[in-house]
Amino acid sequence: NYLHYLCYTYSLSCLKASMVITLAKLSPIFQITLAVSLLQERIRRKTYLIFLLGFLGAGVVVADGQLVITPNKAYLTAILAGFFWALFIVIAKKSQMDFFAAVGWALLAGAVFMGLHLSLNKSLIYPYGTQWPWLIFLGVVPTALGVVMWVKAIDKSHGVAKIANLEYLTPAIGIILAWVFLKEKISIYLIIGLSIILI
Repeated sequence: NYLHYLCYTYSLSCLKASMVITLAKLSPIFQITLAVSLLQERIRRKTYLIFLLGFLGAGVVVADGQLVITPNKAYLTAILAGFFWALFIVIAKKSQMDFFAAVGWALLAGAVFMGLHLSLNKSLIYPYGTQWPWLIFLGVVPTALGVVMWVKAIDKSHGVAKIANLEYLTPAIGIILAWVFLKEKISIYLIIGLSIILI
């Protein structure tokens, strides 16, 4: 999970939030692929069509109306964030521990690595007064509570592949929030690409 957040935050420093959210949420494709290979879960034929549509939609988002896509480290890093999230979920499910406990220990280990990363960062910027409530909110509600609810959903569904496609709802919500709170302009290509991914 540490690598997921590292890739995610790096991408956010280079790209619009709406684009990062869309690319990182290719995670269900990776979750289902890893669930098949590591957990021996079965998938239906239509899932392969979902894979193709997911990548096609991501291509439309990245191209943003251009015929040629220029390789960009930030795009790749956003997609890697989705891959690391998928790897985190599937390995936690594969472990012999209780799924909820495995995720809890993984998050704790991630917090330790993130703490080390922050302590070794020479250009570290410390939060000030009014930023603390927002940081606490981000740590508790979308991160901790969000992960707990996602893990419970996967655990109760008895399969990663069954619940992974619900993650495609995140970009739609994220794009609306980026538009409302960050005043990001939403391009027609972002809407088209997201619509393809959500099909």
